[in-house]
Order: sequence, then C-alpha cells, then structure tokens
Amino acid sequence: MKNEFPNAKKVAFALPDDGAVPYLIPAVRRVLTLNGYTEAGEPIAYPNEMQDFSPVAAKLDAIKDADAIIQVNGIPSHVGNILKNLRDLGNTKPYVGTAGSGATDVTTIAGASAATNLICLSFTLDAPSNPPLMKELLRRRTEPKARFMGDYPNLLYVLVNMMQAADSMDVEAVKAQWEKSSTVETMFGKGIVSGDQTYGIKHHAVGYPFPYQRVQDGKIVSTKWVEMGPIP
Repeated sequence: MKNEFPNAKKVAFALPDDGAVPYLIPAVRRVLTLNGYTEAGEPIAYPNEMQDFSPVAAKLDAIKDADAIIQVNGIPSHVGNILKNLRDLGNTKPYVGTAGSGATDVTTIAGASAATNLICLSFTLDAPSNPPLMKELLRRRTEPKARFMGDYPNLLYVLVNMMQAADSMDVEAVKAQWEKSSTVETMFGKGIVSGDQTYGIKHHAVGYPFPYQRVQDGKIVSTKWVEMGPIP
C-alpha cells in the first residue's frame, strides 16, 4: 500500500468468520499501527460458505472514511466477489487481497472492469524479479499454468536449513538453533527469524520477501517483491 497507494491512511477490514477473527485482528492492528495506518469502522466478518457477497460490499461501502480496504483472510472467490459488488456500488477505493489470491483468479471472478485499484498478494510466473530458487522450481513444473505459491515447500525448505545449521535432527537441538538464529534462507530469499511478540513463542516465525501484483482494469501493471522485515 505504501508503494502503490501512498495516500491511503485509514483502512477497513474484511475477513471470514471462521474462528480466527479474535486472533487475526489484534495482530493486523499492531502491524498497521507500526506502519502509520489507522482503522476505519469495525471489521466486516462473514460466513466462510457465503455465496452472495453483496451485504459484505454494502457494509464496506458504508465505511465512508476508509481510504482503502484490506482483505485480511480468505480465498480468491471472496476477494473477487466482494470486489465486483463494491465496484457495482461505484466504490473504486484501493483493495488489498489475501495471500494466494492471484490477479488471474480474482479478475476471472470479478471481471476485468472491476479488477482495478487492486493489489493481489501473489507472484507473476515470468516476472524477472522472482528469486532464483522459485524460478528453478517453476521451470521444473509439469503443470506450468497452474497457480502456485510454494508456501508448504518453503516451510520444509526452511526447516531443513535450520536442521543443517544445527547439524542435527534432534528436536531439542533444532529448537535451540531456531531460538538463537537471526536469519535463515527461504525459497524467497533471506528470512528474518522473529515473531516473539505476535506468537508468544521465541523465534517462532520467519519474515521473508513477498510478492504482489498491482492490477488495473483487469491487467497486471506492476509486479514487485518487498522485504517483510522482522515480524513483531
């Protein structure tokens, strides 16, 4: 948002009511505050199985002082349908989708004219900025057109690297290595071992570079990888 919509300072939230709301929203609020943003209205939660997203769009549209909308959690069908309904209401405020909601999926669901002023947290298959290991993984795929994020392979890759750093497969040795490490290699570049405040466990999480797509009128107009930095 800082890169693409620098004038957006107040944000509204949308997310499925799947039991995670009490845990996700406080964490999101902390990150927003650290980055100079303020919250507009109350989080708009909805059933995970919802089919008609027009009530969600209407509630988000009613938060008039919001400069932008963040989809905290959800899947491409949530993002695409909420976005379509918002645009039908004449609301063109910036919309930030969730991890894995790629531009192709969201645009297919929302329609090209609705998929605008949109950030999708996904990578573009042929982007020159893709990390070397990701490029190699994509090159080896047998289904080159299928959407792929690599989250689970990355988790295994990080774990193996931590085991190698500990020179052990013993659980306690690897745990000790996690707790004393400040960085670890990930599939997406250098990761920062952190997350103590957010998760209440010493060095539980890894902040690593993450890709996004800026979408205007159904077309990807820019793709970038941004450094996450440490997770609070």
